[in-house]
Amino acid sequence: MFSGDFVLRQSFKSRNRDNQIVKFYDKNMTYANVSFTKAKHTLRVGTLNVHGFGSINQFHTVEDSIRELFELIRIHQIDILCIQEYVDLYSKKITSYLNRFKLYSSDLTCKVVMNLIISRYPIDTIVNVPILGYGTSNSKMIIIKCTINNRPITIGNVHLSLYPRDYANQDTAEYKAAVYNTIDLHKAQLKLIYDNKLDILSGDFNFNKSEPEYQWMIDLGWMDNSSRIPTTPYGTTVDFVWTKVPKQSHVLYYPFSDHRPVIADVEIY
Repeated sequence: MFSGDFVLRQSFKSRNRDNQIVKFYDKNMTYANVSFTKAKHTLRVGTLNVHGFGSINQFHTVEDSIRELFELIRIHQIDILCIQEYVDLYSKKITSYLNRFKLYSSDLTCKVVMNLIISRYPIDTIVNVPILGYGTSNSKMIIIKCTINNRPITIGNVHLSLYPRDYANQDTAEYKAAVYNTIDLHKAQLKLIYDNKLDILSGDFNFNKSEPEYQWMIDLGWMDNSSRIPTTPYGTTVDFVWTKVPKQSHVLYYPFSDHRPVIADVEIY
């Protein structure tokens, strides 16, 4: 893990209110070596928004971020990692690491899909499900099916649309209408996701535990027992690993993105 000089990447400077992004990075560096023993007889599933492999620290290169992503998988014994904001410009570099660590992945070259799944287990099937997604573009949920101990496991990876970020006008009718529209969009997205009958659903959901979509997931029978440690610099927890069976979840400290990874040990055996 890196230490030493730090310069805030230019793309983060306009969002660094009250120095919150720098504080987030500093805490990630301080606790980066904290790890959790993997529970016996479980599948360890993780989720991480890699921010296009652009670290908060200007001194971290894309090469650094990709290398540390695979170190994250190795050190924390992650069996399946769902990645958001993957950039297929780096597919050759990703492929070299997949081969080195004997891992499998979903499609590395599809330009529309900004999601990726990396697996220790051979992937039996890959399905891309179109949903109205990130920003104004069409996103896709990636679904993979693996056979683990003779049992088929279906896992989805998704990145839902953002809430409005017009902080200066939060009291206006237009802003409030945009918030309600986003809630309705999230519910429509989640309904489509639910209809695909997944065993595990991971991703960047862009809603916090205090927002109505979270309770809607609970009402649908999904389980989340993750901590309230924020997964973003803005004090929000928006990254989840949802399951239908009990699990242990942990938030990791990771200085190579503006999101923290979440891992869950899921009882499947």
